[in-house]
Amino acid sequence: MIFKRGRHTHYQFYVGNTPIETVTSFKYLGMTLYKNGNWARTCIASHASYSLFNLFKVFNHAEFSFEKKLQLFDSLVGSISNFGSRVWGYHNAPDIENIHTRFLRRLLNVKKSTNLSTLYGEIGRWPLNVTRQILTIKYWIHILK
Repeated sequence: MIFKRGRHTHYQFYVGNTPIETVTSFKYLGMTLYKNGNWARTCIASHASYSLFNLFKVFNHAEFSFEKKLQLFDSLVGSISNFGSRVWGYHNAPDIENIHTRFLRRLLNVKKSTNLSTLYGEIGRWPLNVTRQILTIKYWIHILK
């Protein structure tokens, strides 16, 4: 895929005598990359939302401690929402953060209007973008070594 803004130009590449397919978008590490340089993570948010819905169904049928619920979220939903974040982790990703806050609000049984700082402080957690930024920094350090 060639990333280029502006006028659409057509290129034809070959492997031997076989032409290579030209595409306008490509899915990589849960992101859809477009030829104009834009990208979207909507598929990651939708997968994480589906996983959160299934996690809520499990919570309705079984009793877990508060800490176990947080661990289950981190392993089942958090791992999906942070997939590929070593590459795109500098982005705030509000759609993914909404999934995290939806879980925390339901866990504490508070309204949507509850202040986010209070929500995070009550549980002792931080926004997922902090975790993604840490993963990104660790990845770059790993590349530099």
